[in-house]
Amino acid sequence: MTWFSRRTPLAEARWVVIDCETSGLDPSRDRLLSVAVRVSGERIHLGESFSSHVRASMPSSSSNILVHGIGADAQLTAPQVAEVLPQFARFVEGHVPVAFHAWFDGEVLERAGLRLSRRWLDLEPLAHAVFPQRKLRTLDDWLAACHIHSGGRHDALHDALAAAELLLVLLARARSDGMRTVEELLSTAGKIRL
Repeated sequence: MTWFSRRTPLAEARWVVIDCETSGLDPSRDRLLSVAVRVSGERIHLGESFSSHVRASMPSSSSNILVHGIGADAQLTAPQVAEVLPQFARFVEGHVPVAFHAWFDGEVLERAGLRLSRRWLDLEPLAHAVFPQRKLRTLDDWLAACHIHSGGRHDALHDALAAAELLLVLLARARSDGMRTVEELLSTAGKIRL
C-alpha cells in the first residue's frame, strides 16, 4: 500500500530513518552488519522500530568491532541477510527513507540486495540548506549543535534514533522557512552541493 506522494504535506509525511553498521567505511566493498530504523512523522514512534544484525561469513576486524560493538559471535549467529531484508523492506514500505549520508546507507543496502524505490532524504544537505550559517560536516557535529544526545554512537539503533531527532529539528526549521511538502524538502536538500 503506497499512500505517499511528493505533494504530501510535511505534517502528514511518514519517514523512516535508517542507519546501517558495516564492516568498514567503503560501501562498495564492506559488508552489512546491522540495520535499524526509527519511524518519525511529527514525532518519533519508539514502539515502531526495526533492528537486526545480519550474519557475516567471517567476523569483521577487531578494530571495526571496537567501533560498532557487534562482536564476532553476534556476527556469525545473526539472521541471514535473505531473512532480514524482506522484513526490512516490508517495514519501510510507504515511507520516505532518510539517513545522514544517505548515499552510504543506500549503496550498502543495494549491495546487500535491497533497492528502495523512493528517493532518499539526506539529512546532511538538508541541514546545510536550513542552517546555511553552520559549517558542520559530521553527524556528531550536527547532534552537538542541535543539543541532541545519543545513547551510544555507532550502534545502528542509537544512531537511527539520534538521526530521527535531528530530522525533527530540521523539519521544524524547514516549516518555519515556508516549506510545506515532501517535494519541497527533497528539492531543497538536493540543491545543496557539499
